[in-house]
Amino acid sequence: MFRDVFFVVLIVLGVRQVKSLRLGEKDDSAHRGEKEIPSEHTAGKKTTVQSEADGASECEGRKPQWLQEGPIKRLKGPVFNLHIPGPYHTAGMFVGCLARDIGHMVPHGCTRWADLTDEKKEDLHWVDLEDRLSREHTLDDLGCGTNKSSILSTIVRHPLNMFLHRWFACKELEKHPLDNYDTVCQSSYPMCEPGDKSCIHDNIILQAVVGTPEGTAFTREDLEMAKSRLRHFDLIFVVEHLSYTLQLATTRLGWRPDAVSTALNATGHKAEESDDQERITRGEITLEQWQRIIERNSLDIELYDYMRELSFSMLQADGLPVPPKDERTVIPQWNKNVSAVRTSRVNSPWEDLA
Repeated sequence: MFRDVFFVVLIVLGVRQVKSLRLGEKDDSAHRGEKEIPSEHTAGKKTTVQSEADGASECEGRKPQWLQEGPIKRLKGPVFNLHIPGPYHTAGMFVGCLARDIGHMVPHGCTRWADLTDEKKEDLHWVDLEDRLSREHTLDDLGCGTNKSSILSTIVRHPLNMFLHRWFACKELEKHPLDNYDTVCQSSYPMCEPGDKSCIHDNIILQAVVGTPEGTAFTREDLEMAKSRLRHFDLIFVVEHLSYTLQLATTRLGWRPDAVSTALNATGHKAEESDDQERITRGEITLEQWQRIIERNSLDIELYDYMRELSFSMLQADGLPVPPKDERTVIPQWNKNVSAVRTSRVNSPWEDLA
């Protein structure tokens, strides 16, 4: 439950956060009169990006099941939301609350593999899976590839934004020893410095999808395994494009578009990124530190970009708008006062995100 503690502490410091809602019980107004219909939607089917060869046998023969409930059409089954682990703010609580309040689903936060009871595998349950997809587990353990209905989901944020926001926040906490700095930034999840050679939170998205590396570091083979698994996901929400990607919940989970649009006004990630930009502009992180974070998380950065394209392919398949190219630079930009030589050195790794 550390994420909740960190969330509250940041609010005390004045960092603008996501509107906090408490997870409760399933709303009695959940839809009734459901009727199962043949699968004819693009969820689970291969789009342009997904048409690449699937290297794994997970989810073989999977056919998403659809229900028609009056005017609403949605995927049937529990949602297993793979939560990116670690100390980062990735909107998991926010979307889980929307699942309860808009989707009339029963939310289960911080769920581990051992806690996956039969009840949590029922229709209209939102399961926030805290554990990684370790080497001992596969997507088949979540009902993928069987005749049981299940919905695979995840929420992703750019690795650089995750690291910088927590580091800057902990630097603020360090100035206020009474604000549980040791608990928030050291004991539960030790804070790494940007200039460190390595960090246990490096490539945290990859850790969530394939587990911790078998050797001393992740390899490109691990990256390809992660891509293969993610091609089977039905929902990929991207924090930096949440106003676009959360619309997938309207076409695939049957959430009301007006309610989703209203809820998006409560998100605080854009404000966080603006605060981080100001800190970078003030020179609170050096060029060498910036580059070290990029080097340590190079596989995660590539995986994030791949996941974003998968999400955009889902939007296109559902007839939803895709973020225009001028909105796809999603990380804080380097201090404009530094020399042009330094700027080019930093920007080059991000050309594929421009």
